[in-house]
Amino acid sequence: MLCSGGNRTSGHLAFLTWTREAGELAFIAWHSIANVYYVADRHHVDARDFLVSLTDWVDIAPTDSDSVRYAVALPMTDFEDALQVAAARACDARQIVTRNIEDYAGSPILAIRPSDALGALS
Repeated sequence: MLCSGGNRTSGHLAFLTWTREAGELAFIAWHSIANVYYVADRHHVDARDFLVSLTDWVDIAPTDSDSVRYAVALPMTDFEDALQVAAARACDARQIVTRNIEDYAGSPILAIRPSDALGALS
């Protein structure tokens, strides 16, 4: 699974915590790392230490130039979401965990809410 945007919400945090405790593989898109950094910093967490810790159990999806071309060709209105889909494809994710499933209507990879992902995995 690819978690879009890291821990922007408590649902994302609960999902990522579950993956860590269960030893499940999870990915995050490269371009989401900046969002995670700023959210952590805004919550007065040492953002750099948090990112190092996060990458102990969450892998960065292996994207490249072909991933960008794939994202551009997707029938999606939000380019950042298209990049999430390309990142999910790059790591063979079957689902994208996001709070914003409506924007993934044109995605070839299923988008689900963090609470639904936890319910399906628990």
